[in-house]
Amino acid sequence: MSFTPLLGTNLYSFRDYCQTSEGLDDTLSRIQALGYSAVQVSGLPASLTPAEIRAALERHELTACAAHDSLEALTSRTAEVVAKLGTLGCRFTALGHPGVENFAHDRVEPLRDSLVAAAKVLAGEGLQLGYHNHAQEFQGFRGTSMLSWLFDTTPADLLFAEPDVAWIQVGGGNPEAWIRRLAGRVPVIHLKDYTWESGKPQFCELGFGNLDFDGIFQALIDTEVPIWVVEQDDEVSGRDMFESMELSLETLSKALR
Repeated sequence: MSFTPLLGTNLYSFRDYCQTSEGLDDTLSRIQALGYSAVQVSGLPASLTPAEIRAALERHELTACAAHDSLEALTSRTAEVVAKLGTLGCRFTALGHPGVENFAHDRVEPLRDSLVAAAKVLAGEGLQLGYHNHAQEFQGFRGTSMLSWLFDTTPADLLFAEPDVAWIQVGGGNPEAWIRRLAGRVPVIHLKDYTWESGKPQFCELGFGNLDFDGIFQALIDTEVPIWVVEQDDEVSGRDMFESMELSLETLSKALR
């Protein structure tokens, strides 16, 4: 295969293991041993500085392929976000969640405008800003969905997408179709699987749930999405997160042979 994506995992999935410097160091060592080459910096406590995180990544020969930042940081402390990304050696961050209040119809357009303003500042520094979806963005908005409107009304070379395939499906969308629709606008993809239990999604390893990963992987290959990040919000009963991430990496490796 001529196309080879960078395979990473989201430290948000390991947030309970990374509350101290020692915990972060041990976690990164184990992630590297599993075979991942990059991590998304998300879900870590503020006590861990960007310089400390960068040093730990370098010790374990890992790179920061992406980050997440809050709306408050992106809009009110943009210079700090730029400095953090520079320290991490990372070119991409995404709004991890806009806050439930910003799903209200009268808040969507101001949210869009705030994201565009922040994206312009980051772009001026050679950085990219993305939007990470959940299920709520598939609510109706101005004759379409909120997510469709957000991307239809923003420049494709300014606000990028970080699609979460599981949340797309939970929201009623088709992950493969969305990847193809956003072709050229997706620097990073979140790969996640789930089963449906007691009326809500139970997140699990890739290939162990109900998503069509054959179609998803083919869309990612066809559109050459460069960074694939595995995320699992919670541990599966009977397995810790490291075991789960190993199983997910096996699914990825088989798809890329």
